[in-house]
Amino acid sequence: VGPYVVLGFRAGKTAREILQSPGYFDLTANVVCPLHTPTSCFIDGVQLGSGCTVGKRNLTFTDGTPISCAFTDKEGESVKIVLKEGLPARIRSWIEENGVEETGKKVLALPREEIFKIERP
Repeated sequence: VGPYVVLGFRAGKTAREILQSPGYFDLTANVVCPLHTPTSCFIDGVQLGSGCTVGKRNLTFTDGTPISCAFTDKEGESVKIVLKEGLPARIRSWIEENGVEETGKKVLALPREEIFKIERP
C-alpha cells in the first residue's frame, strides 16, 4: 500500500472522527490533488477512509495543490484536511530510499499532527 493511499485513508477516517460521522451516505468529499500517480492515489484512500465514492456521487476531485480534502456532513458541518507543507517532498525521498510499500507503512505510523493541517470554518 502506497503512501498516498494511506494519507487519503487517514484523511477520511480523521474527517469521520471529527464530524462524528458513520460515513458512506452522510458525507461529501471534495479532493484536490495532482491527477497523476502517485499523488492521485490519495483519492482512492479518501474513498476507503470516508466511505464517500465517485460511484455514489458524494466524492469529487479536482487537479491542483496543495493536496487536501474538504468534507461536509448532512448537517452542513465541515472540515478541511490539508497535507502539511513539505510532506510530498519528504515522501519522494522516502520512496527513493525505502520503496513505496515501506514508505506507506512509515506514513501510517506517523502522528496525525505531523501529516495534516486540520481547518474548521
